[in-house]
Order: sequence, then C-alpha cells, then structure tokens
Amino acid sequence: MSTPFGVVAQYNALQAVLDKVIIWGTVSISLLQLGLLSAQIYHEMIHIKTENRSKGRWKLLNPLNALLYILIISNLLSIVFWYQLYNTVDPAASNAYLALNNICASIYQITIAYYVWVRGYPILNNIAPKALPFINLVCIAEVAIQVAQNTVLILQSTLLPFSDPNFDVLTSVYNALYISSAVLLILFDAFVLVCYSVHLHRQLEEVALFNKLTLISRFGVASCLWVVCWEVSAIAPMYMSYYSMPYRVLSVFFNMAPLAYNAVQCLMKWRLWRLRRKQESSLAYIVVRKAPDWRQFSSHAAVTQSAGAHSGVESEYLGIREK
Repeated sequence: MSTPFGVVAQYNALQAVLDKVIIWGTVSISLLQLGLLSAQIYHEMIHIKTENRSKGRWKLLNPLNALLYILIISNLLSIVFWYQLYNTVDPAASNAYLALNNICASIYQITIAYYVWVRGYPILNNIAPKALPFINLVCIAEVAIQVAQNTVLILQSTLLPFSDPNFDVLTSVYNALYISSAVLLILFDAFVLVCYSVHLHRQLEEVALFNKLTLISRFGVASCLWVVCWEVSAIAPMYMSYYSMPYRVLSVFFNMAPLAYNAVQCLMKWRLWRLRRKQESSLAYIVVRKAPDWRQFSSHAAVTQSAGAHSGVESEYLGIREK
C-alpha cells in the first residue's frame, strides 16, 4: 500500500528538522564532552605527586581514557558522515559517506564492547570467572561481524547496481549481520548487567574496595540497560513503516542516545577520581585488577597485592598501593 503524497511531504519536512537537531546536538554536546574529558584528565595530571608526575602522565594515557576519547569521536564522526550522506546528490560522495558512516558506527560498537570488558573485568572475574573465555570470544566475534558487515556494505554500494540480482542477496546478508551484531551486543551487556547486579547484593569486608566496585556496578547497570535499549532501537525500525511517527522517534533516540552513554562514562570517571582522592588521604588506595588484552587473554592474569594489614582482602579483585 503506497503512502499518500501529502503524508510523504509532511514526514520529509519533519525529518529535515530532526536531522538538524541530531547533527547540531551531536556536534555541540560531543565537543563539550571532549573538553570536559580533557579537563578531567588534566586535573588528574596536576594532582599527581611531584616525584611521580612524569610516570603518572604516561599512566593517565591508559586504555580507559583512550576508549572514552574513541567513543566520543567515533560517534561524532558517524553522525557527521550520516548527515552528509543524506544531504548529497553525488553518487560517489554518497558511497564514500555511507562507508565512513558505517565504519565509524562499527568502531563505536566495538569500543563499547571493549570498554565494558576493561571497566567491568574486576567484577566479571569475581562473579563469573569461568565465563571469561566465552566473553572474550563474544568480543572477538563482535569485531569479526562488524568487519564482515562493512565489507558487504562497501561491495554492495561500489560494485553492484540496484538492478543486479546479487544486490538483494547482499542486502539480506548485510541485514543478517547487522541484526546478529546487535543481538550479540545485547546478550553480552545483559550478561554483564547480571554480574553487576549480583555484585550489588554482595558485601565485602574491605570498605574502600566495596565502595569502588559498587560505584562501577551502579554505573555499569545503567550503561548496560542503555546498550540493550539502544540496540533494540537499531533493530525495531527495520520492521516499521518509514513514514510513521514511531520510526521517527526511534530514529532520533538511536542517533542521540550515544551522547547519554558517553556522558555516563565520563561521569563515572569523575566519580571514581573523587573516590580515589578520598582513599589517597588514608593509608592506602585501591587498584583493581586490569583486564587482559583480548589477543593475549588468560584467566590467570597477574595481580599484585601488598602484604601487611590488608592481607585478607579479596585477591581476585585488587592490589593495595601503599602511600
């Protein structure tokens, strides 16, 4: 059933307004987030003790900080290329913007998975240590699916005309990969969400450790719920009419929601830094176990724990650094 011309014109006009809201909202908020994140990192640098400042600068360039920058920049570029895609009439430029948009979107999704892995590893390692190898495989599978998805899209957009019979075949393959990637990320974050929830119902004797991991868990619950809703909003429009209000609502949510996710991660970083500053005023502060690299994963990643008054603290979680 065809859509009346008047309805089409009405929704096209609405979409033009929404596009400007999405692009300018994303650009302005992303630049603000980049500025605040840089200010936070600079603030951390100037508070490092003088004797350790040079070494500390390098430590501040850690994977979590890098991943936060990648989250913000990849989402920003993805929206910029998306906007250019729908505002150009040149076929070659359209293909280029389409490829760049999807590559940046894939980088964003991969970064989410890696960020969840790195940030949540101390809790995952304690709650479900036997599942870590499988979680690692899920992360690797997400990367493989994203690479395959972009390969199919580039081949389809650059080599095949719409009239080619294989065009529809590649469209079906792309859609299958797109849905598979979304479902995989939903399942991954749902599992991590359960681990965070389990931790929130546990009690640890080490108060400093409990406060830090509880803070990570609370932000983690909100983040994982967000990812699940975001990925659902990516799949649902595929089964809706383009000229419908639910489609428009989900489209705006899908494009703008990453800004909220990035903001939550930056807020968590700031809260953790405040907590660490309070701990440094005591005799020791907590250093949770770092996540191993995906490519060199081992369930027996090393962790250092100081002896002495803190020897009873759960070793699977952390080490203690003396002041």
